[in-house]
Amino acid sequence: MAKIVLASGSPRRQELLQRIGITDFDIRVPRTEETYPAGLSPRQTVEYISREKSDAAAALCTPEEIIITADTMVFLDDQRLGKPVDEADALRMLTALQGRRHGMHRHHRPPGRRDPDGERVHRRVFPPCRGGGALGLHPHR
Repeated sequence: MAKIVLASGSPRRQELLQRIGITDFDIRVPRTEETYPAGLSPRQTVEYISREKSDAAAALCTPEEIIITADTMVFLDDQRLGKPVDEADALRMLTALQGRRHGMHRHHRPPGRRDPDGERVHRRVFPPCRGGGALGLHPHR
């Protein structure tokens, strides 16, 4: 069986894998700059950064390994909030969002494995994550 690699240091993503019964996986966090070209929409921004992380993760893995990457970003007035640096920053973000319309954009690169010819094969194994920066989201009931 192919080894699964979670290309994220997120405890939440680790928990999600474990909750669906995937407990045998490696964690390899690619080092990437979360920069992006000017003029991208919030959706394009998260897709761009997710693609950059996915490409960086592929360099850390063998062709036989299945790679899972994902990214979630929160935008307020089309400005990316980023990850809070500490609890005070998280509180500042949540206070700014309170009662205001904002966008949460998530993008996950479907788990991929390269076949012997180097082509990527993608499969979906888990639903999108429910968090981003200072937020924790819950499904609508």
